[in-house]
Amino acid sequence: MKAKPIIDTFEKYGYEAYFVGGAVRDYLLGEPIGDIDIATNATPTETLSIFEKTVPVGIEHGTVLVLHGNEGYEVTTYRVESDYSDFRRPESVTFVRSLTEDLARRDFTINAIAMHPSEQLIDPFNGQADLHNQLISTVGLAEERFSEDALRMMRAVRFCSQLDFTVTETVKQAIKTYHHLLQNIAVERIQVEWFKLFAGKNVKQGLDMLLETKMYESLPLLKDEHNVIQRLSDHVKSSIKHPEVVLALLSLLSDSWTLSDWVKAYRCSNQQKREANELVKAFKIYQINGITNQLLYQLGRNRFSQFLELLQQFEFYEWSLKGLESMYNQLPIHSRKDMAIEGNQLLNLRPDKQKGPWIGEYLQLIERMILSGELLNQYEAIERQVKQWKTQEND
Repeated sequence: MKAKPIIDTFEKYGYEAYFVGGAVRDYLLGEPIGDIDIATNATPTETLSIFEKTVPVGIEHGTVLVLHGNEGYEVTTYRVESDYSDFRRPESVTFVRSLTEDLARRDFTINAIAMHPSEQLIDPFNGQADLHNQLISTVGLAEERFSEDALRMMRAVRFCSQLDFTVTETVKQAIKTYHHLLQNIAVERIQVEWFKLFAGKNVKQGLDMLLETKMYESLPLLKDEHNVIQRLSDHVKSSIKHPEVVLALLSLLSDSWTLSDWVKAYRCSNQQKREANELVKAFKIYQINGITNQLLYQLGRNRFSQFLELLQQFEFYEWSLKGLESMYNQLPIHSRKDMAIEGNQLLNLRPDKQKGPWIGEYLQLIERMILSGELLNQYEAIERQVKQWKTQEND
């Protein structure tokens, strides 16, 4: 791993350090590795003294960002945690020198494995067995883990989708009993897990677990329209990487809630709302007219991958990204800037008119005619068309 020199440095100074968490899990599964976290018996002060380039990002909780090359790696001191009064964060942490004590505070056994760069594994809670059996099991009692941090229940369901694993019966029963605690969690944190669920390799499994455990009863809007979960389970045919596609799909499958409702309830950005709205409009046009020049133009090249992702959930597989891009490249114009006329020139062609909304209306009509092939994107051709409209208006 790229972060091996950091562990080497700790050992040079007489400390121990290990890779921990999701990076180890994904390495053992042969999956792409995301963020690399390191745990050490060095205190934050000792870590700061060892490395030249550091950022004390969460020093009160034992975390220091160590910069190496062009990357930053979170290094956290072994710790144990106090009670969780808000069902999300411990009131305080205590630094310890024992790796096993540190691993014991983690959520699931598959995330409680430590690995040395020599590939020696420290696995006190049999996480490797759960990886082999494709199971999500908590470290210790599920009731305690979920009461400490209610978001762990959402993470359990997300891992069902992300890893194509199943939860143990113990975990499932605990979620059924304790999912109401999710109502204490900030929506922004739920939103992150929600979108990650859709990006997994077995979305249907994650959604079915939401239904089976009735966790939807504690999630925004879904508690009032849980049929959406069943519809999603029926429709989603592949992973959805783009959050705006998830929002568009929710809007299309919901009877009770609009796109604006979903955006507001899950605290999504205005940009996500705009892009999801464009996808919904494009999908409805596609259902009527299929792929047209006008549709490709309205979408724009940047939204093709999202649009295809949405189409695939409704089993429309006849188009490829390469195919859409090829058609897009052949469009006569790609934006209004490409048109052979602009507003001031239109005004010059119609000295009988004052400035007003008609200019935008003309431009829109010219734009549409160029895209449909009714009008060449040449000034002379457009000039003739404008003069023809003037004659028709005067008749």
